[in-house]
This record gives sequence, structure tokens and C-alpha cells, in this order.
Amino acid sequence: MRCIVCGGPTNLLEKKKGFGSSPLKSFSCLDDSCGSVLIQEYDYKTKELSEKIFLDRTKRTDSDIWKRYKYIRLLPDEIERIVSGERLHSLEQKVLEPDICEGCKRPTGQVIELGQKKYCWNCAKTNIEALGSGIMATTSSSFEGYKIIKYLDIESVESIWTPGFFGATDARITDSSGTNNATIEEKLNAAKKYALALLKSKARAAGGNALIGVQFDYKEFFVNYVGVVVNGTIVRIESLH
Repeated sequence: MRCIVCGGPTNLLEKKKGFGSSPLKSFSCLDDSCGSVLIQEYDYKTKELSEKIFLDRTKRTDSDIWKRYKYIRLLPDEIERIVSGERLHSLEQKVLEPDICEGCKRPTGQVIELGQKKYCWNCAKTNIEALGSGIMATTSSSFEGYKIIKYLDIESVESIWTPGFFGATDARITDSSGTNNATIEEKLNAAKKYALALLKSKARAAGGNALIGVQFDYKEFFVNYVGVVVNGTIVRIESLH
């Protein structure tokens, strides 16, 4: 298989387990200056490796190929057509104008939506907790000094974070090598807070003022896509005093 970015040869870099213990193949461009990696995933419907392959990362992030086809699932013959210079307009990503952050009013490439407003990463950090303000939460079954007067519902929230949230580099590789470890940990914590804030907003909408039995879980979807799952029981509580 030829590299979709530079047209050079690729090599099977690794065969590893993906989400759900399913296999996937990773093809690496032999040109170090290109550094492109293509991924062939597991198809859960056919229970075999998918026929389609996608461009997962490259050092040439300013290239038109990266802008048009990153993360787009392509058949091998479609990759060859692109390498040969053909443009597959129906498959290209739309090149959109950057969103404007509601906080700093500057263009941003990675948008985080909070309460129907769009923020850049830096501004989102200061606004995440406001989304679920006023709703108490605990991992246990009760609050000290409070009594539960009504059980309302069991609810869960799943928040999926794309590669753009963590950056072009795979978060797992970055973390294991010790580079930008603090940044990855900080963003994972922010993703956790965001998911909890969404759950709290659902609790408020359901008429509750607290969450009990809150549990968190992390899932990997495809490659570089991390999902934070949080669930809990919505209740109404009142003080014993």
C-alpha cells in the first residue's frame, strides 16, 4: 500500500488490539519526514478487519491531503486514486471557517460546547463546572447531613473526545513516553468534569438536586477517540437541620 500523503511505500507497523479486544492493522510511511500512519480497523458487523482504511496522523498536517481526508474511511482503490492525483470530492471533508470562541472571541480549531456555547480549550476550562452548578454528587448512596426524599431516575452520559482535543499525537503514546504527560492528564480530568457537568444538567432538568452512586468509566472508540462515561441516580435531597 502506498502512503496517501506522499505516495511512498508503507510498512505494516503493528498489529494490535483495539477497543473491545478487536484486532487492527497500522501502516506506517517509510519516509520519516512524512510520518503518516494509516489504520485498518475491525468491522463489528462482519467480525473481520474492515476493507476501509483511514489516515490517522501525519507530520505534514499542512498538506491538502490531510485537510481533505483525515479520518475518512477509504477503500484501497480510493487511496490509489488519491495518490494518483484524483480528487474524490464526495468523500472530502468540508473546509470550514474556524469557530469563534465565546470567551476570548478568537478563532479556534478545537471546539468544546458548553451549554450551547462554543469555547476554545483554555476558555472551556473556566466554564465547565458552571454547567452543573448547584447539583451535589457523590459516589456513595447518601449525603451526610441530608436525607433523600425522592428517587427520580437513573441516568448516564457519554462524552466522546476526538483526536483534535488531545492534539495530533496519540494520547497513549505521548503519555507513555513522558512527553506532555501533564497536558494529557489535565485534559482527561477536564473530560471527566465535562461529562459530570452534563449529567448534573440532566439531573436539574429532571427536577433533582443531587446525584448518588456516581460511577466513571473510560472507553476507547476507534483510534485516539476517548469516551468518558458517567452514570448515577438522580434524587431530591433536603437537609436534616
